[in-house]
Amino acid sequence: LRLEAGAAICTWDNETANGSWSDPLNWSGNAVPAAGDTVLFNATSPSSCAADVVSNTLASLTLDSGYSGTVIFLPNAVEGGMNLTCTGDLTVNAGNLVFQCDTTAIGAGTPSVKYGVGYTITVANVSIAAGASINTDGLGFGNPGGAGPGGSGNDTSYGGASYGGQAGGPEGGFTFASRRPIY
Repeated sequence: LRLEAGAAICTWDNETANGSWSDPLNWSGNAVPAAGDTVLFNATSPSSCAADVVSNTLASLTLDSGYSGTVIFLPNAVEGGMNLTCTGDLTVNAGNLVFQCDTTAIGAGTPSVKYGVGYTITVANVSIAAGASINTDGLGFGNPGGAGPGGSGNDTSYGGASYGGQAGGPEGGFTFASRRPIY
């Protein structure tokens, strides 16, 4: 793990057993990760974490070997928005990383047809090991469409698709913005 000058390595220990990211007692050093910190989930506590209030521009985020829980980024958890930036890497060697979409947001839709908003994640590199996962709770854009080819436009079809090719259905999705090409 790389550590920037003045930054901390914050290891999840879930000392209070409430599973809340925003509770300082749940982190080594009893301090919530701040901008520039390295965030580590490992065997120290394999329990799940609800990322409810998160500082943006973390140095890195790692779910390492021995972690068997799920880290769930709740809607608008990152400084009140849907954008997460790590100046370093996002690494998921074990466990699950989930980004919940804000299905109440209008996005590119209208007040009567909410398209929702997914997370945008900007990192230097993304690494996902076999058996680990990064997921979102949304499968695409709502009726009548979104990005990609549209459907027939009636109330029973779902046109368009999100990243990953999931067509229509519940609103949401997420986008990775990487500084390197994704192959």
